[in-house]
Amino acid sequence: MNIKSLTIISLILFLVTGTLYPQSFESKLSEAQSAYKNGELNDARMALQEALNEVNMTIGKEVLALLPKTMKDLSSDATQDDVSGTGLGYAGLYVSRTYGQAENKKSASVVIITDSPLLAGINSILSLPAIMTSGADSNQKRIKIGTYKALLQINEAEDGTKNYDVQVPFGNSLLTFHCEGYSEADVVAMANTIPVARIDEKIR
Repeated sequence: MNIKSLTIISLILFLVTGTLYPQSFESKLSEAQSAYKNGELNDARMALQEALNEVNMTIGKEVLALLPKTMKDLSSDATQDDVSGTGLGYAGLYVSRTYGQAENKKSASVVIITDSPLLAGINSILSLPAIMTSGADSNQKRIKIGTYKALLQINEAEDGTKNYDVQVPFGNSLLTFHCEGYSEADVVAMANTIPVARIDEKIR
């Protein structure tokens, strides 16, 4: 990477983030250019990665703002809202919101991860014709969330109650909606209140 390429990358990053993080973002870009000029390539790469993390944080906060404040009779718990620009042990974006309280029998959560290690597996399952037949696993169903294909997984607990996971792959991201204490029909209806198309636009 030459200095011209570094400058172009810096300009692109600046245009993507606008003025949401002007001081720290510009500081990281300046730090990267200075390190590169001095031949400190690892430091330059680290500074650029930190700038990219701020881009992810900005996007993540915008995605969080798109998520519903309530799900049926559950309110979101703002203290549990989480956005990470670096992911959990990988490079990527992590966004989560929970609904209800831990002690309640009814609860729900939304988690969005870019570059999820589960993405390939979910896409493979959704591409199988058998998942639409009676011979398929009765605990897995292909459904639609908006215009997106999704996998509904039904999990039965030891006490006989059921909880559900709806996994929606889009682009290089995976949205997982987990729900307890509701019927399957309720879970699908609740999942359909998530604006996946708008989230997709933000993340791509």
